[in-house]
Amino acid sequence: MRIYALRGSDRRRLLSLTSMRSDSVALPGNLLGGSGFRLIADPVGADSHRSRILHLRPGQSVWWRLENVLSQSTLWIH
Repeated sequence: MRIYALRGSDRRRLLSLTSMRSDSVALPGNLLGGSGFRLIADPVGADSHRSRILHLRPGQSVWWRLENVLSQSTLWIH
């Protein structure tokens, strides 16, 4: 599964994961503020899933738990 950040038409690859793994990545500073951004989960051989629009401030973290049925995934901002 590849994870991307989408802001406007700019799609930036953040990381790749395999099943049953967790990982973290620092988000680029240009995603903070402004009109926000979405996260995209793009599994191999299946339709991608987009998060809602996220508006983050410096120091906040996003946790995105992806489920086998991507529409049942959950997202938290701390």
